[in-house]
Amino acid sequence: MKKIDRKMLPLMILSLLGAGIIVALIIIIISIVRSDSYTGTSSGKSGTAASETAEPGNSGTAPGSAETDSGANPGSTSPGGNGYTGTEVAEIQGDKSFSGGSGHGSDSGDDSEDDEYINNDSKLVYLKENVRGYKYAWFEESPNDLTRTTYFSSEIYWDWYYMMDADYQTYADFDEGIHIHLANEKTIQGIWIIFNYGPGEWNLTAGGSTQTCGQRGIIHEYVPLDSPSRTADLYFYDYVSICDIFVIGEGELPRWVQNWQMLDGQADMMVFPTHSDDEEIFFGGVLPTYAGQQDLKVQVAYMVYHDQPRPHELLNGLWTCGVKYYPYIGPCYDVYADDLEDALSIYDYDELLFREVWLLRQYKPSVIVCHDEAGEYGHGAHILYTYSMEEAVYLANDDTYGDESLELYGTWDVPKMYIHLYSENQLVMDWHQPLSAFDGMTALEVATRGYDYHFSQHEWNFRVLEEGYGDCRLFGLYRSTVGPDVQGNDMMENIEVRR
Repeated sequence: MKKIDRKMLPLMILSLLGAGIIVALIIIIISIVRSDSYTGTSSGKSGTAASETAEPGNSGTAPGSAETDSGANPGSTSPGGNGYTGTEVAEIQGDKSFSGGSGHGSDSGDDSEDDEYINNDSKLVYLKENVRGYKYAWFEESPNDLTRTTYFSSEIYWDWYYMMDADYQTYADFDEGIHIHLANEKTIQGIWIIFNYGPGEWNLTAGGSTQTCGQRGIIHEYVPLDSPSRTADLYFYDYVSICDIFVIGEGELPRWVQNWQMLDGQADMMVFPTHSDDEEIFFGGVLPTYAGQQDLKVQVAYMVYHDQPRPHELLNGLWTCGVKYYPYIGPCYDVYADDLEDALSIYDYDELLFREVWLLRQYKPSVIVCHDEAGEYGHGAHILYTYSMEEAVYLANDDTYGDESLELYGTWDVPKMYIHLYSENQLVMDWHQPLSAFDGMTALEVATRGYDYHFSQHEWNFRVLEEGYGDCRLFGLYRSTVGPDVQGNDMMENIEVRR
């Protein structure tokens, strides 16, 4: 054996130390990159500079686009049971891509998986000690929530944790798509996915059946399996950003799973809030009463869109208030306007008017509800949305305006239009009656609970009020083709409800 030159020994030691330091730095950098998947700062009511990102939560087709036939809508289980072990899941799927339990494994404490699979005990403890889904409307522990006992496998290594923590402010991004395999000892009935942004089309395969999903752009998308099965595969082919995945077993769908529908046909009522949360703060019990208790066809149409997390808050608030139809979310970015003149300098009035007429013709509502003409607290965008609607409600019945929407839907003469705080022909709504659809809660209580889900906006100290500038009981009948209100406490008076 060749002897080591003692003169070279210090250099060799330094070289080894240097190499070790480089390797350590590389490991640290990789760890930081993998763990850096948190995002989501709240955007206040004052807004910020216009975003260059795609409109979040915008489902379907914007008015005036080519694809108009589908409508203009933009935009744990009880503990127990071991479930599958990591090895069993790998055998089911026929490969070794399984990256360990999802953190929703057995409560039995069985740590016998092979060493090649990741041990997730610390993450499992974290999930057990934190209330899952605390940010989702009406969340409660449900016997058929299989998420904790479902094993997830894919090429992902760490990002699965962010998709399992029931927190929409953490997410996992996949630039080139992802394949996720799910397995449970019980039958999977459906998958509820919270996307950070509209996912585009993706496929779900289970029980020998493949379903195409994502066509509607819904960011809280529930997909019932055509063929319920103990395993399911999710295939995303392009960029996708996933906040949370919930796995639902057989039985009645938990109340907190948002199974959104798209309104196809005429609406009984349309509500026009400018921003996410305006529908609860200023319109109070309108949605709990008419969408929830009376189960009417209520379509909500927002003027502006927001950055995350507000699209999630918007959907949670609506679902809390009993809304079943996915909202239209306009293409205007949320920017604060001091008054109407300022709003007109920010937003294209003609485009806004065109879109409002389109929506009125498409959904043909019997009743529409709009903001206070003074902007509630003077917000220029609130003023603009009602100012333009006061013109749109007449143009919708004008057969010389808007060729495209005219050809698709014809004209529509809106029977009733209410404006918040409008002083003429005023209604004083009673939001204190118990509602059976909400276990005896009043409409005011439900609206308040809906606003509670707008966590990012609580710093602004808005409340659902029955007094002062924001009195959510007071509405005036701006126009009517069906005569005056006599009872004075029902927006649907003189209207034949469509069933």
